[in-house]
Amino acid sequence: MYSDSTLPHPLLATVEVPDFGKNLARMEKHAGRPYSLTRLIRGMSLNKPKLDALEVEVDEELKSLNRSRQVVGVLIPPQILNRDLTVGGTPGVSVQTSVEPTILPVLRAKTICGKLGARLLDGLTGPNLKLPRATIGATASWLPEVGGGTDSDPSFDSFTLSPRRIQGSTVISRQLVQQSSPDIEAFIAADLSNAIATAVDNAAINGLGTGAQPKGILAYPVNASGSYTYASRSANVTFGGPATWPNVLAFEKILEAGLIVNDGSFGYATDPSVRDKWQQAQKATNYARSVGRVLAGLTQPVEA
Repeated sequence: MYSDSTLPHPLLATVEVPDFGKNLARMEKHAGRPYSLTRLIRGMSLNKPKLDALEVEVDEELKSLNRSRQVVGVLIPPQILNRDLTVGGTPGVSVQTSVEPTILPVLRAKTICGKLGARLLDGLTGPNLKLPRATIGATASWLPEVGGGTDSDPSFDSFTLSPRRIQGSTVISRQLVQQSSPDIEAFIAADLSNAIATAVDNAAINGLGTGAQPKGILAYPVNASGSYTYASRSANVTFGGPATWPNVLAFEKILEAGLIVNDGSFGYATDPSVRDKWQQAQKATNYARSVGRVLAGLTQPVEA
């Protein structure tokens, strides 16, 4: 930059316009880089245009050679337009591509059984696991001052859990391991783990119990209203129309009538279409909150 813009740069003793080509070469050598049209355009594209030193000096030198003209903008050397700036016939080959270290995971269904209180048994080593349970408990009775009591004996039975096998596998090449910039090992491990968790969660609810697949909750027979046998699932609640608040509360009533104690993990597992319907169903006339919103305050609804 000069203090007096009417004077040429001291390193550029320009006398005639044809000499500028040699002076440009000296200027580029002094700057340690060639004149860049890209830098100039990038700088002029800023909200507050700002050019690098080399492009500023070249602009001022050219303007000093054209004092008779009123210039608006930035002057560039005509030699630049004659340079071969191409890098090939494929667009974008000069644009560097960066790879984000974290791989975006595949979209999967949410797992819900764990959130709804399913119990996980760790450290099992034998082929089968027998779980004893009490089916009838002791009872107590009030007695007169004189008289014997009535004995009540508990009853027991058991059910056996048999192991089922599930596996997920994938093949990765040595070249992928060597060249991949993201942590491919962590991604593959997490992806397989999520695939198995989703399959187990689905079987716990919808498993048919055929072949190697275990039997899920919905494959068990339904208890009749007022019955609570262990080998059957809770009695159905029939809406017979749009969702209503009394029918929704019937789910909890059936469990409580069957002496199922809420340990704090109870919730509602629905598919997105049911949740959408419940969010639109009004709890009561002239009541602003929907059935779905009220449930969100009472429990922790979980979407299947």
